[in-house]
Amino acid sequence: ADLSHAELYSVNWDFDGQSSEELSVRANDKVIVNDKSDPEWWSVTNATTNVSGYVPRTYLTLIPNSASAATRSRTN
Repeated sequence: ADLSHAELYSVNWDFDGQSSEELSVRANDKVIVNDKSDPEWWSVTNATTNVSGYVPRTYLTLIPNSASAATRSRTN
């Protein structure tokens, strides 16, 4: 996955997916949001495992400056 322009989010609480489309995540997992078109469920990719699926939007918190930090570190 190309993280250079990705917004990294932290997972607030454990979530167990109830279907094949939902992604089970654990608190403090880091995920990249792929699609925010649904107001309730966002398509994300786990930054560690590279597995994708849907998680409830309310479970996610944006990590401040995640995208700009990745860009900065690459240019140094």
